[in-house]
Amino acid sequence: MEYEEEYFAGNEGSTDYTEDKPYTWEHRKAYIQATLRDIKAMCVGPDTVLDVGCATGLLVRELERSGCNAYGIDISRWATSRAESNVLRADAARLPFADKAFDLVLCMDVLEHMHPSMLHRVVSEITRTARREVMIRVPCVPEDLVSTLTEEHLAMYTGDTTHKCIRAPWFWKNLFLRPGWRLLSMTNAVDLHLIPMSWYMVFRRIECRHDGRDNVKHAWYG
Repeated sequence: MEYEEEYFAGNEGSTDYTEDKPYTWEHRKAYIQATLRDIKAMCVGPDTVLDVGCATGLLVRELERSGCNAYGIDISRWATSRAESNVLRADAARLPFADKAFDLVLCMDVLEHMHPSMLHRVVSEITRTARREVMIRVPCVPEDLVSTLTEEHLAMYTGDTTHKCIRAPWFWKNLFLRPGWRLLSMTNAVDLHLIPMSWYMVFRRIECRHDGRDNVKHAWYG
């Protein structure tokens, strides 16, 4: 699957985008703003942020406006050619950045599009480039559905036939719990009204304590 113009125009794959509601700021504004509020509520205020799988960089732009030094990468030529902000075309499995280059690395609604054989490499790159925290959002289903439905049916269940890996929440949690990392928070993305429910998960390097704020419940505002 190539995530190019036809996908973002709503002509193939995702039910999130339709011909009447393509991937534009006008139609994604509320979604992006809700995502930004959730990042602010769940993460320690970062100076530098990388958004992996950023599409046209709408979230990157809003992060910049909130005071962050934000960057994004995406595999789509079409999306990156239309980005207004600091967006590069790159592969999530080979991020073109140094170790611990960013305070926070985001990966929102992206991992489910990847073949399971790619996930360990992508997660290794995400955690390699994160100095402090990683935040993901991913659609999840109950374990009984994972064990009974085919990948094709799971993709249709989540509203996007380009989804290649739909799993229960514990799968994603365990994928990121590698040496040196711990789970900081894990919650349903209830305000986004996603069906089936998407989950947010925030992971932090064990070496980062931040004055006892090990359970982040405070917002930061740029």
